[in-house]
Amino acid sequence: MVVPRRGTWGLELPDGEVLELLGDDVVLGRKPEPQEGATTLQIVDPTRTMSKTHARLRRRGEDWTIEDLRSTNGVALVDEGGETIPLEAGREYEAVEQLIIGTLPVRLRRIS
Repeated sequence: MVVPRRGTWGLELPDGEVLELLGDDVVLGRKPEPQEGATTLQIVDPTRTMSKTHARLRRRGEDWTIEDLRSTNGVALVDEGGETIPLEAGREYEAVEQLIIGTLPVRLRRIS
């Protein structure tokens, strides 16, 4: 019996660097505080609009959700038409490929 491997995912930054998401529950920010059950991902933010603990990504099968952790400058989704949709803090949303964290645009994508 062959068991399919789950893919590895990452966040692609504007300069092309890809940061691997280690785990199915990831808290991200400039210097994120650990949260129960989650790993952390520190992102260098040249825009200085990302909070220390900004957002949380959770994997549900092959899909991801994102939650704004009451950050100062918010999180937004960018839909297929290019429209920016700001998220309400404290609620989980289905994540899309293009996200804006503070004012930093990132791409959520499978890397393997």
